[in-house]
Amino acid sequence: MAKKKKRKQHRRPIAPPVHSAPEAVHAPPTRAADPFTVRPESPEPPVAGEPMRPVPVYEPEPERPRRPQPKRRPPARRRRRRSNASRWVVVGIVIVAIIAAFVARSVVNGKRSSAFSKVAASADCGKIKTYANLDRTHTTGSVKYSTSPPVGGAHNPNPLPGGVYDQPFSTDPNAKTPTMYSAVHSLEHGYVIVWYSSLSPDQKDALTKALTGQPKVIVVPYPNMPDNHKMALTAWGALDYCGKPSVAAARAFVNLYRNAKSAPEYYQPAL
Repeated sequence: MAKKKKRKQHRRPIAPPVHSAPEAVHAPPTRAADPFTVRPESPEPPVAGEPMRPVPVYEPEPERPRRPQPKRRPPARRRRRRSNASRWVVVGIVIVAIIAAFVARSVVNGKRSSAFSKVAASADCGKIKTYANLDRTHTTGSVKYSTSPPVGGAHNPNPLPGGVYDQPFSTDPNAKTPTMYSAVHSLEHGYVIVWYSSLSPDQKDALTKALTGQPKVIVVPYPNMPDNHKMALTAWGALDYCGKPSVAAARAFVNLYRNAKSAPEYYQPAL
């Protein structure tokens, strides 16, 4: 018998022994790197025998100063509106101030007129007469006035200062004493003249002492007083006669007409 050939059995290769891997060292959990933070690089480990290199220190870059942004100007139309609004506000304030001044002056004049009316009756004074469109021409000659004493008209270029005069004013334009024509010029400057006639010494002293030193007030005798009146009160364009001398009436008339705007040059300073 033939011998059976033995089949070669292929043995599986034996895998090398698997050694257990060393336990992994778990690193501590790290935080996610901040992409906006710059961190310095870790220094390299020193080499034996070499000096240690200085570790660079991280310094943040200085902030650059920001340039101031220019203010944007409003459109031209808006600027014009603001300018017009401001202009109208100023105009309104001025108008209100003028109206307030006018009203205040009217109230004051009303009170002064009422005060004169109260004392005028006790002094036998009539109603104040007013005159308009008076001549203001300067002249060195004589002038015939429409009222006695005069309340305005052509006059001498040189006004008289305020005060008490013992002698009547001259009607001679060439006189060396104070003239009627210079007194009328004073009326144009807002003066008040108190004329008196036929007073007793006591009445004269009381009147002159009460009005001495008053700015823009003239006290003077007037022999040609009409209708036997004792006192006449004049301002530019205003006249009143009184049957009796009265200090109260004279003061009230002065307060009413001194520097009144009815005088063309009331703003002139007192002499």
